[in-house]
Amino acid sequence: MNNESINYRNKKKVHSTNNKLKIAGATAVLAGALFAVPNLASADTWKANTPNEIAANITNTSSPYTIKYGDSLWGISEALKTKGLTVTPDQLASQNNIANADLICAGNSLTFNGQTVTAPSNSGGAPTSQPTPAGNVDK
Repeated sequence: MNNESINYRNKKKVHSTNNKLKIAGATAVLAGALFAVPNLASADTWKANTPNEIAANITNTSSPYTIKYGDSLWGISEALKTKGLTVTPDQLASQNNIANADLICAGNSLTFNGQTVTAPSNSGGAPTSQPTPAGNVDK
């Protein structure tokens, strides 16, 4: 066997090994992407904001309020009472065209004067925020 055929065989082995490594690396990256679990709110990690915490974030009842993670319609309703505005969670849902009063999303906006809800723009088509329970949640 001459040196040229040995070099060719060695180059072929190296090339084949490189391709296998590239395929294995791509497979690992793809598997990681497929099995990645998004960080969703759960009963173990979600903590309701108190009406006092929410009230501190409501600066003007005539301006839209951006829902914060941990807010609930009940908590917002209670916070509004401290601002002299009496509105039930169901009324907030109705005024803001919220189909499920037990589910609101952080980042969306609420109005307290009967206008419709406005959501932040989302060019990617995926949710921009995590849902948070909207009812009166026991801790």
